[in-house]
Amino acid sequence: MPAKISHDRGPDTFRREFTISQIDHFAVGGSKATGARKHQVWNPSTGEVQAEVAIGDAELLQRTIDAAKTAQPEGAATNPQRRTRVMFKFKRLVEANKQVLAELLSGEHGKVVDDAHGDIQRGLEVIAFACGIPQVLKGEYTQGAGSGIDVYSIHQPLAAMMNKEMVNIALETTLDEGLPAERRIFQILTAIEDKGEGMAAFVERRPGEWKGR
Repeated sequence: MPAKISHDRGPDTFRREFTISQIDHFAVGGSKATGARKHQVWNPSTGEVQAEVAIGDAELLQRTIDAAKTAQPEGAATNPQRRTRVMFKFKRLVEANKQVLAELLSGEHGKVVDDAHGDIQRGLEVIAFACGIPQVLKGEYTQGAGSGIDVYSIHQPLAAMMNKEMVNIALETTLDEGLPAERRIFQILTAIEDKGEGMAAFVERRPGEWKGR
């Protein structure tokens, strides 16, 4: 909730009241989760306190993790077309509120408003790129790449794809034929970027962040 603060200046006690806002955490479906501790946010241009931000704790972090786990299955099942609609709506909201956002940016970073508008525009360019992500997610298909050959590519985790290929090879070949194929696959997998991420994730006991290359 906003709170009024009295501000005294000079020997004549110039008194002015201004309102500071409370910056809360929105963790579970938009519900507020205000922390017990707070930290002041200053306006760099004036040096005045303009807001208070709630500092999170372990309980709030766990609530956020639980909410993310609950939302993940539905989010993962949402097709690219629906995701793009959300991004286009986000873009329209930013465009409709450019002045408000620029003033907020100016108040928090000490920039002039015109300069802040430039930052908003660069942010819009990033959002515009995200609106076209479904095209980037698509694979490729080339008909007639060779004599009687069509070529296609799909985006999948490379290691998982290679494991499936190795299982299929093992079912269809002898041991003598399968070992060279296994060696070839190991050579491919040890040359990709995800190899280093896999080793780091194993050592740090965390899920891997795969790039598929």
